[in-house]
Amino acid sequence: MDGDGGLVLIPILAIFFLSDATNLVRTVIQLVPAGRNRDAVKSLAEELNLMLQRYIRAKVILAALSLVYCSAAMFLLGFPHVIALGVLAGSWSLFR
Repeated sequence: MDGDGGLVLIPILAIFFLSDATNLVRTVIQLVPAGRNRDAVKSLAEELNLMLQRYIRAKVILAALSLVYCSAAMFLLGFPHVIALGVLAGSWSLFR
């Protein structure tokens, strides 16, 4: 996937995973045949879901902090268009 596709696809998938996580976990668990493995798969799916949610939230927080700090630093250094450059720096930090 090239960088342009990732700019569109990654935020959409992140919103989907954060908003519809319960249904996603339930669907994955239903794919496993009934039995003793279902509890292990349920536990694993819930743990992976929680890890993915935390990862996405952390990336968004880091992007926001990058936007604020880069904009403030460029403002203090006298750069033009500090907000646009800050947004660029924040969005770039999402994909690194």
